[in-house]
Amino acid sequence: PIYTADWTEYFDEAELKYMQACYAAEVTMVDQWFGRFMDKVKLMGLDRNSLVVVVSDHGHQLGENGYLGKIDHGMLPCLMDLVLMVQHPEGVGAGTETDAIVSSHDILPTVLSIMGCDVPENVEGMDFWPVVEGKKEKIRDYATSIFKNYAWVRTDAYVLIRKTDGTDAKLYDIRNDPGHLHDIASEAPEKVEELWALALADAGGDFPQLKISFPLWDSKK
Repeated sequence: PIYTADWTEYFDEAELKYMQACYAAEVTMVDQWFGRFMDKVKLMGLDRNSLVVVVSDHGHQLGENGYLGKIDHGMLPCLMDLVLMVQHPEGVGAGTETDAIVSSHDILPTVLSIMGCDVPENVEGMDFWPVVEGKKEKIRDYATSIFKNYAWVRTDAYVLIRKTDGTDAKLYDIRNDPGHLHDIASEAPEKVEELWALALADAGGDFPQLKISFPLWDSKK
């Protein structure tokens, strides 16, 4: 893997498209074999008494905004968005899609709730099933994350990416700029600080500063 903030240093456009095509082929292969798995689940009748939850790991930067690999200050949808699909054995919510902000730690309390089990008090996630049932529009107003020395805050309208020491802020209006192409941090400093306060609140104070950094790939070594 080549980790860089500027893929043009290592590839020409044809090579980048070839890499993207290889990645797409792997995704297609996963789709194919997951389909065969679900065919077997249905053949055995397990779809009528099983809750099926499909979730992915994080994504990968494949040239978006120049990034390649998993660059910490490039926390774009390609890296941050996960696959999440749920099939209820009774078909509850079948065909429903939602833009509600859900995080991976919400899966456990949701599954336990659907199964009628108690959710332990120390579980910090939230049950998102009421959104699927149409009882709620959302379960949270924002989500936060951290990757090495950068933090990320997402609301329904904005994404903030900022170094944990408070420098290098990038702000995106994701309703009008879903591709995160136009940084408006300098135009909306109040919004930057508003979102940053959410990150600090979730962190319980200032972020610890990571002293170890991983160098970008160097073709000369």
